[in-house]
Amino acid sequence: MAPDRASVATIPVHPRLRIIETSSELAACPITADELIERAVIVKASARPAATTAESMESVLPWLSVWYDHEYWRTGAWTCRVKSEGEFTGEMVPLLKFHTDMSRRPEPPAYTVIRSIAGDPQGGGASLLVHIDDAIRRLEELGEDALLRLLRTPRTLNVADGSKPTLPLLSHGGHTRVRIFDYHIATKGLHFDMSDHELRELDRFIDACHTWSDLIMQADLQAGDLIAFSNHTFLHGRTACLGTGRVTDIVLGNCADNGRNAGTHPE
Repeated sequence: MAPDRASVATIPVHPRLRIIETSSELAACPITADELIERAVIVKASARPAATTAESMESVLPWLSVWYDHEYWRTGAWTCRVKSEGEFTGEMVPLLKFHTDMSRRPEPPAYTVIRSIAGDPQGGGASLLVHIDDAIRRLEELGEDALLRLLRTPRTLNVADGSKPTLPLLSHGGHTRVRIFDYHIATKGLHFDMSDHELRELDRFIDACHTWSDLIMQADLQAGDLIAFSNHTFLHGRTACLGTGRVTDIVLGNCADNGRNAGTHPE
């Protein structure tokens, strides 16, 4: 069973996390597309105050080509509000398990940005991230060869528009690339052609990731803070919301400098 927020230790300094607190830090070392493949970056509101999420994207990630290809993202940001127990309004009150965004698309957006508009008034709802390379290394250490084979096996992507491509959950060769979904809450059905046994194994992998506290980054974002990372190399989720009122803007995008695949790695 995946742990709740209390059982995951906050890691203020993590090798795959950079925190920018001032405008001078951001100016001296701007965030790049390649950096987000290897580590996540938190930008505190104090580093670049902005009235809107669109202003934040323009000033913090000027190279990001914002993604609009979904009804929730028509304005460039999906505003997720936690309102009441059990209600799905962008986010649910219980723990949100590790996943990647738009995994049902043949080519998911390369980057995810989460910007806090209002935090959980009771202190819950922290963002969680784990890098897929770290998770794979842990599986190898544990001798989980069968699980790794399952994750790397190409299978039909069921809900893709048009032709149904054959893709793995974990890519072969080069930099590992991941697409993981929580089929229990998937709004568009079962993303991949998987047996009941394979789905149980997928659950086991996701739940295991939640137990590896030494690999997990936990970000308690305050209003105006944002965290940016690669949607192709990081799994993300969040701890349980302890109250209502948490509001975040979710922005997806690709690197405008080199086209839709910039900053990603081939399958």
